[in-house]
Amino acid sequence: MSMHKNIILIHLKDEAAKGVYRPLFERNFIQKLSAILKGLNHKSIRRKYQRIFIDLDSKSDIENIKKKLLSLNEINYFCFPEIASSKIEEIKKASLSSLLASNAKSFKPKIKISYKAFPFSSKKLTKDIGDYLIKKTDKTLDFIEPETIIYIEILENSSLIYNIIYKS
Repeated sequence: MSMHKNIILIHLKDEAAKGVYRPLFERNFIQKLSAILKGLNHKSIRRKYQRIFIDLDSKSDIENIKKKLLSLNEINYFCFPEIASSKIEEIKKASLSSLLASNAKSFKPKIKISYKAFPFSSKKLTKDIGDYLIKKTDKTLDFIEPETIIYIEILENSSLIYNIIYKS
């Protein structure tokens, strides 16, 4: 399982990047981001699947990068996801790791499947992952008021799993 936290995933505000102008907006935003993050040792900034990714390395100034990102109005939220394959067992293990890293007593999985050929519905995946996490922990599945949300984004060749988001 190739789980690492060497990237920042950025979700832009929908109203900032809608429709046919979205690719142009994203390219302009990346240029702005490059200028703002200059000198903070990130490897690259790229866009894929209507998301922005900042690749980090061991010299990246994470605290200052976070401060800069929190000041940008175009960002809905950003996070430091774990990356897993899109195999169900890998997603379960990464979800467990994310849940165990939190002190929450209750949780709910929140799944977004961007890869339309993925063989499971988000409803089935929510049930399977919820059942797995209940079995593996002493935590409670709570869809109304969970203490933490395990976000799972299924992309074509990988999955992004996280439970902490930063909003400006």
